[in-house]
Amino acid sequence: MNKKKPVGRPIKHNSINLHQLKKVAILGFTDKQIADFFDISEAALNIYKKKYPKFLASLRDWKKEADAKVVK
Repeated sequence: MNKKKPVGRPIKHNSINLHQLKKVAILGFTDKQIADFFDISEAALNIYKKKYPKFLASLRDWKKEADAKVVK
């Protein structure tokens, strides 16, 4: 069989600390700012969100919390 090899560098998902992620998400960081904070590309962050639905759900919840603070 002809298996395709992954293209590009592996995602540094171990460098994403969920405690820190929660803090920056609640502060209202954009995905670009979050990626910069963790020294990964925005594309890598998007891949990680697709690969780990619970991660995405948590991030969405934290961003909603930030949005709610702005509304107040």
